[in-house]
Amino acid sequence: MTDTLVMVGAGGTGSHLLHPLLAYLGDRDYILHIWDADTVERKNLERQLFFEFDIGSLKALALAKRRPDRIEAHIKYLGEENITNAIQDGDTVFICADNMAVRRLINSLAKQLDNITIINGGNELYTGSVQVFAKRAGQRVTPPLDFYSPEFDADNDGPDMAELSCAEIAVLPGGEQTVVANNAVASLMLQALVRVEQDVYSEAEQWTKVTFDVLAGTFQTSDVRLIGGLDE
Repeated sequence: MTDTLVMVGAGGTGSHLLHPLLAYLGDRDYILHIWDADTVERKNLERQLFFEFDIGSLKALALAKRRPDRIEAHIKYLGEENITNAIQDGDTVFICADNMAVRRLINSLAKQLDNITIINGGNELYTGSVQVFAKRAGQRVTPPLDFYSPEFDADNDGPDMAELSCAEIAVLPGGEQTVVANNAVASLMLQALVRVEQDVYSEAEQWTKVTFDVLAGTFQTSDVRLIGGLDE
């Protein structure tokens, strides 16, 4: 049976996640869908894993070329009109996007599915976090993304990229990122996938969210046993 993986966002986090993810997946039977409509710019090279020859290319297509037999590029942003086609029961989803609107959509959809793995990564200049939301046979193995994160309830989560024109997207700021934070988030996302596949979360409800600060040298885990279990 073919495993279906979905990467939402092909920028800083997604580009750093791709190569170790492909190495980890090896020769297994899988298809990776990458959703992003952004284009590689020269300024991206200092913090995203693209190269001179990628400049001017669509990010999703540039990444897909690195394993064309296993990767399918979708030149669209995820939104309400296409999310149910993009993410379906049984998928493993990596959230590498840079806005809260798409995270909220994915989290809401995942609550309705029976079997799903969501690995949510995000970062700023030198800080970041990774969280896992997994369900099996209709039961939550870990809490939903909004369990630990009050920002999911905020109204000021930025624009929904799927609702903006290309011209509107072009004038948005690129966001505060550094290569070290992007790389750190990507590494933790791959570690989270390993823990899910090894069924660690089923055996012990533990650290389903990890936060870090590169400059401060801190690394913190959220232990669900200490704050209330799987229910919202």
